[in-house]
Amino acid sequence: MPTHKYRAWPLAWFLAVCLCLAAACSGNDEDDCDGRDPAAGDQCPSDGDADDDDANDDADDDTDDDTGDDDVDDDADDDADDDVDDDADDDWTQDPLYPEPVWMKISSGTYNMGCSPGDEGCNPDENPLHEINVSEFMITDAEITQYQFHREMGFNPSHFKPASGYDECPDCPVEQVSWYEAKEFCLAQGGRLPTEAEWEYAARAGTTTKFYCGDDWDCLDEIAWYWDNAGDQTHAVKSKDDNEFGVSDMLGNVWEWVNDWYLSEYYENSPLNDPPGATDGEFKVLRGGSWKYDPDAYMTASDRYLHIPESKYNFVGFRCIRQ
Repeated sequence: MPTHKYRAWPLAWFLAVCLCLAAACSGNDEDDCDGRDPAAGDQCPSDGDADDDDANDDADDDTDDDTGDDDVDDDADDDADDDVDDDADDDWTQDPLYPEPVWMKISSGTYNMGCSPGDEGCNPDENPLHEINVSEFMITDAEITQYQFHREMGFNPSHFKPASGYDECPDCPVEQVSWYEAKEFCLAQGGRLPTEAEWEYAARAGTTTKFYCGDDWDCLDEIAWYWDNAGDQTHAVKSKDDNEFGVSDMLGNVWEWVNDWYLSEYYENSPLNDPPGATDGEFKVLRGGSWKYDPDAYMTASDRYLHIPESKYNFVGFRCIRQ
């Protein structure tokens, strides 16, 4: 009997262990399924599927954000990190004339925003001409430069630099920046991107003509870099005449991101005081034209251009305001 007892024990122990392991494995499967019911046809993920589900969950969480700004900001940060790896060791061989942005005070005032009187080339979204009251603010007196952006953000995304076969130009406007990167830079400077109303007020500087130098685009040579004089590239900021507010490059050199979402009919119901722009949309507004474009069609003080905020082009840059 004792012999049989001790011989039977290993078998009983073995069976008990197997039953326990089976129960444990079943429990682990339920845990891995995250609440899925195999009886209902749900499948437990493999390791790869689980990773995919986690990624999808993260993506779903990101998509739940109201505007998507944070998500794309994260993407922009990732892109910036990649660029930092490539460009952070770059040394500037020339000293910039404008190592820091210069801020110009713009007094509050009232102006007529939209298509200039007598301009027959306006697009429908530039109408109707409407009165706007603008509060006081400060604006960078030029577009943000390659050096300034590199110094703050740690990378230089621009096309017009030695790596692309161009001369070094620390004072040329930074370009190939997304709206999100422009926004991030301005926030780091204690500011933000201007609204369309603020931008046009600063650009017009009290004028009512198509360009702040007059209605004839022959005057643009004195104030702007555009397709006829730019030689297919950007140029150092403040190398053309300022407007009456002491601000340069409001037309030409690079298009400038502004804060507003684009809404073609926004002017029809624009608020009188400090209009903030549409609350959402697919495209962000750009203003001012660039080295690449026909001035009569794209460089008037009232022209509105648009791109998706993630886009990056060698004719798009920005400036900042503080309020």
